[in-house]
Amino acid sequence: MTTTDGFKFKLDKNAKKVTIEVIGSFVPEKEKEFMDNYTRISSEINPSKYTLFLDSTSMNIVTQSYVDKLGATFGLYKQTGFKNVILKLSASAVVKMQLNRLARNANVNFEIIE
Repeated sequence: MTTTDGFKFKLDKNAKKVTIEVIGSFVPEKEKEFMDNYTRISSEINPSKYTLFLDSTSMNIVTQSYVDKLGATFGLYKQTGFKNVILKLSASAVVKMQLNRLARNANVNFEIIE
């Protein structure tokens, strides 16, 4: 992973929290790596006892061609069954709008913070 595009996962078993930080653009080349990390971490825990914290503060605008894939990822968060899902929004008005719309369309009960 580069520091310009990708993600970071952090599992804190004491706080019962999984953090995913999206950095730059979420690019197709990182999909398999993301899914491998997500699957590994979610299989190590009981998601219904954990909070998923999605940090998009360093995220760039999502290209139209990638919106559907990101929306499917939001649906995956719901299917996994986390106790809570918190979405920390970027300062970018466009990214905020995109992520809010994706969360609504995925029918995921996110707690949204800025």
